[in-house]
Amino acid sequence: MPAFCVLATLVLIPGGSSSAAASDVVLSGHGYGHGRGLSQWGSYGYATQAGWNHEQILSHYYGNTTFGDLGNPIITVRLTALDGRAPEVASSINFTAANLPVAGGSSAQISRNADGSWQLTTRNTCGGAVTWTGRVSDTGFRTLVQPTGARDMLTTCGPEIRTYRGHLGVIWDGGTLRTINHVLMQDYLRGVVPRESPASWADAPGGIQALMAQAVAARSYGWAENRTSYAKTCDTTSCQVYGGAAVNWGTVVEDRRTNDAIDATFGQVRVRAGVVSRTEFSSSSGGYTAGGTFPAVRDDGDAASPHHNWSTTIPATTVASAFNVGVLSEIRVLTRNGLGADGGRVLTVRVTGSSGASTVTGDQFRTALGLKSDWFTPNALQTIGDISPVGVAALRASTGQMSVFVRGMDSGVHFRTSLSSGEWGAWTTIPGGGVINSAPAVISYGTSMEIVGQGSDGRYWANSATLDGEGRPVGWHGWYPLPGDGVFSSAPALASAGPNLFTLVGRGLDGALWQMNRTGSVFTPWRSLGGSFVSAATVQSRPVNGGPGYVVYAMAANSRVAYIVAGAAAPGAVGTWTTSNLYSSIGVQVDAADQTSAPGAVMTSARADSVVELLDTLRGTTVPLGGVITSRAAMVRQPDGGVFVFARGKDNQLWVSIWSPATGPANRWWSLGGQFQ
Repeated sequence: MPAFCVLATLVLIPGGSSSAAASDVVLSGHGYGHGRGLSQWGSYGYATQAGWNHEQILSHYYGNTTFGDLGNPIITVRLTALDGRAPEVASSINFTAANLPVAGGSSAQISRNADGSWQLTTRNTCGGAVTWTGRVSDTGFRTLVQPTGARDMLTTCGPEIRTYRGHLGVIWDGGTLRTINHVLMQDYLRGVVPRESPASWADAPGGIQALMAQAVAARSYGWAENRTSYAKTCDTTSCQVYGGAAVNWGTVVEDRRTNDAIDATFGQVRVRAGVVSRTEFSSSSGGYTAGGTFPAVRDDGDAASPHHNWSTTIPATTVASAFNVGVLSEIRVLTRNGLGADGGRVLTVRVTGSSGASTVTGDQFRTALGLKSDWFTPNALQTIGDISPVGVAALRASTGQMSVFVRGMDSGVHFRTSLSSGEWGAWTTIPGGGVINSAPAVISYGTSMEIVGQGSDGRYWANSATLDGEGRPVGWHGWYPLPGDGVFSSAPALASAGPNLFTLVGRGLDGALWQMNRTGSVFTPWRSLGGSFVSAATVQSRPVNGGPGYVVYAMAANSRVAYIVAGAAAPGAVGTWTTSNLYSSIGVQVDAADQTSAPGAVMTSARADSVVELLDTLRGTTVPLGGVITSRAAMVRQPDGGVFVFARGKDNQLWVSIWSPATGPANRWWSLGGQFQ
């Protein structure tokens, strides 16, 4: 069947307002392994549940092959654990090394000299005292008689103590030593089949047929390998797993039940066009084999597999790092093979992040993330929610006038300014504000201002204006994306620690807060402040170690206000996060222009019933202002210490209230109209 386009796409940046930070990617899938040829669990399912014999199983998975008879030839196996090593070998009975006799209980080691000659060294035991050494021409180890038990066979002294049937040889391969096991096929399979399929399957009614099918597949695969000129196959999963006969001086790794399956299928192989087929197999097909050399088939027997269906959760940061894409924003399956559930195995997938995209094969994706198979679907995203997706921003000009900024229902950014007459000016739209899809953040420099919001691309975009004699923003310069690779999951926060000093803080897709500073026109790279938060941040300037700095606030997972001191000259934490006992149901916000040397701040908040409060983080006190709000509230401090508070009401209009240090809260809210989100 032809490949077809993606059936499922996981987009990690939510659409609309930024409301969630990606913490984990959840993928579901089917099967374990490459899925080509025989499914070991499928074979077991057909044998034990459908009553199939091994011939039916093999004909099903290797549909374009027939039976053949190989007999019992010697097969050569590269022992990869000994690559680059001069093997030291021992046996409990007399044996030969380089055609020279070695007494039982002693060891022999064959190495290569710098001039290309071979050297034999014997010892009184593995790693023991040298008893003889000399140059030799033969490089083999052989038993003199047929071993009667594992301790009589040849055993390697290290790096692992492993016993092998047959004999061993050493060759020089392009600058390195290789050790080869020369062993009869039947004996070789005794070390393979129990490594590839559980011998215990024979204990289930019909289960021996699955082991017999495995024996034939392993015999065919091993003989068809022809990996190198000196060895047909190797002993790892790169070929098929071969464990020899025993480990640790006599602990047998062969099994009577798999030996019975091997003997019952003596010499049997699968043949295609007169040649033994390289009969691939894997643990579990997931319900449909992958095709390739052998026709793809539906695999109902695989329902017996514990890997038939699976799910796994992977941190978004792990995915991003594996494909070097910065902050993860999307995983998109591009094509599948069209075989089985969900459209089948993934052929190509694209991973996109803040610094680029990487298109890889499904198998490359599987390997990079350690998935069980390339049959997967990105089907869910675990996120860190945002309790503050809606917000208001406000500032005070040097003339004393205030402006308040909102994102309207039309997706534009709008503002109203308090005039010297005591009235509020009309709502005004910032040109091009449609590029913003989050609550804005603003900062005033007295006679000018800047505004930042999150664009649909997850990045932060900025604009600036002059403040006229009435404090109204005029002469907008146009929206532009801020530099860097940042992709975010919350509205931004702004503050200024002095002339030409500007900081921007946002919540990343990992839930942590990130900071970028600007001095003049020079931006620093983004730097993590760490943590994991459920709201947008708010920032206030404060001296740090005798110089300018900031305090960053955000809501921890327990809805308590957390804060940390951050740098101004260079971004980054100065200290550690501290969590207060102050609560907010919708996030907090300080006046970014409210510079203080105190270790705390006054900020707007909301109780569990959404009634507005002023929180004093220094004293740990709260002052209710009444009203019920549906957005994060903005505040503007006045020279007399009073506070203007702006927030969205239940009617989606903008409302304002006042707190005075002399009289306390006004206990009244006034509507400024508008409709915003």
